[in-house]
This record gives sequence, structure tokens and C-alpha cells, in this order.
Amino acid sequence: MNKTTDELNNELKEADDIRRFIAKNEDELITKKISAFLNEIIDRKNLKKSQIIEAANLHKSYGYELFSGKKEMPSRDVMLRLAIAMGLDLDETQKLLKYSELPPLYARNSRDSVIIFAINNKKSVINCNLLLEELGLKSLAENNDKAK
Repeated sequence: MNKTTDELNNELKEADDIRRFIAKNEDELITKKISAFLNEIIDRKNLKKSQIIEAANLHKSYGYELFSGKKEMPSRDVMLRLAIAMGLDLDETQKLLKYSELPPLYARNSRDSVIIFAINNKKSVINCNLLLEELGLKSLAENNDKAK
């Protein structure tokens, strides 16, 4: 990806044919499944799925289904737990959320601020949840990770 989002937005404003825009910008648009993106991160960082699943406190079968593509559209909290478990920095986490079609972390939101702090300080999922709970905020939910 070489173009900024603003550049793409400007091209969209000028576009008279969406098909031509998509064809011209094929390499700039998100088209891969979230499982492919997760696996790219794992390969790039030499991580192990089993360790990520455990560190993210995910149900084992659900975690493997996410990585294999059998489960799509995980919750934002599940994606954040994966990001923290994979040791992603804030930019990588925001990109992961975008690829997942989920809202990015927003520093003006108190809960998101705690999560950003945890990411920036390389806290574990457990430590992030402890901070959230200590401040009276909802922890990274554990009820959306069941293999259904």
C-alpha cells in the first residue's frame, strides 16, 4: 500500500466509475481475510499460534478457527486480546482493527486509553484486564470467544 487514505478519498471524490477506481487501486484496498492478515503477522514475528491463543486467553478451538479462517468477524475485544498477545505496537493494532472492519482505539475514550497504555507498555492481557477492572472499566470480554 503506497497511497494514503486521504489520497484514496480524493480519488473517490473525482471518480466517475467505481469499477475503474477499484481496478486501478486493487493493491491499495483491503481484500484479504483477517485470518490471512493474522497469519502474516505470526510469520513475520515468528510467533506460535498456541502461545498467542493461550496469552490471549481464548478458547483453544475458537483461536485455531480464527487463524484458519473458519471463524470470521471476531469481536473488537477478541482482536485486541490477540493484538496484545502478539505484542503488536499501537500502529500494528490499529491496522489489525482496520483489517477486521472494527473501530480503531480512540485516546479520548477512557477504556481505549487504558488499552493503549497497556499496548504501549507491553502489558499482558491479564494485566490489561486488571488495570481496566481497577479503574471500573469493562475488561476485554471473554464471552465472545466460544467456538460456536
